[in-house]
Amino acid sequence: MTKPSGITVVIPSIPVRAEMLARAVESVTRQTLPADAIVVEIDNGREGAPENRQRGLEKVTTEWVAFLDDDDIMDSTHLATLLATAEEHRADYVWSRFRIGYPDGRFVDGPAPLSQKTFEQWNPDEPAQTTVTTMVRTEMALKCGGFAAF
Repeated sequence: MTKPSGITVVIPSIPVRAEMLARAVESVTRQTLPADAIVVEIDNGREGAPENRQRGLEKVTTEWVAFLDDDDIMDSTHLATLLATAEEHRADYVWSRFRIGYPDGRFVDGPAPLSQKTFEQWNPDEPAQTTVTTMVRTEMALKCGGFAAF
């Protein structure tokens, strides 16, 4: 099934994090490449982020889906950078490194670059992690089972 081009951002959250959620949503609205939709999944039953990401994924109608935790924010060029990278490398799944922001305004890049095994075929005996702020073709995420397996 072909989905219309565009990007939807899915943000799982819990009620007590309303202020953080508002900040996360605001960061999505400031994108240089606007998201077509933002799906917020509020976890009232404390089921956990994977279940909420899955419910959000199942609502997506765009070609791409990006994920953002409610306690994170996206730089204004985040979606544009991910999409350009996916197009350049003909990738179906892309992710970013992260930066840590401090109250005094400083930013520090996340840990050293990912190891070589991150870019190799998936090996369940030696898994490599990526950040949660990923972007994937929606059709592929659904075909793989999304977050239902977790």
